[in-house]
Amino acid sequence: CVRNYLQPNMTVLELGCGNGRDAVYMSRNGINITAVDQCNKEIDFLNTNFGHKNLKFQSGDFSQLKLRKNFDAIYSRFTLHAVSLQQQDNTLNWCAKHLNLNGYLLIEARGTENEYYGLGKPVDGETDAFIYEGHYRRFLRLNETVSKIKNNGLTIISADEQSNRAPFNGTNYKFLRIIAIKQRGI
Repeated sequence: CVRNYLQPNMTVLELGCGNGRDAVYMSRNGINITAVDQCNKEIDFLNTNFGHKNLKFQSGDFSQLKLRKNFDAIYSRFTLHAVSLQQQDNTLNWCAKHLNLNGYLLIEARGTENEYYGLGKPVDGETDAFIYEGHYRRFLRLNETVSKIKNNGLTIISADEQSNRAPFNGTNYKFLRIIAIKQRGI
């Protein structure tokens, strides 16, 4: 994302920053980051140890954001598969409204082609959602997610689901990646 879409001085919102690794990296490349996560203790730690003028960590549920500013990009890596379909739809709608013109929506998540799909106990009342190894995961359907993003007025730059996205500890699972841009006012 930093190499292809994000430039110094851009404003970026990261949804579900976890340990802050990606936000810190982007900040070190001159990007102005606001990173949101629900873990208050982690947010406090990140603000104390890494927060500065161009890197702010904020506690909150990214599927219920109340922020009133717009961003040049919204970045979601490994987060949309951690929320329900309704929460995802709320998030996508909010993102479309809070992207600046020519702003990017950058998504990477587990989709139905991911090797974890179907593992664990299905979640009652939800499609493509499972509890496995203590984690809730709802696997996105690429075409449906792309349609929802388009219905929110964004233009798809690229969308696919493949491996070589996030190799980890000898694994090379398939992940869904969607890059979209806001080309008109919403």
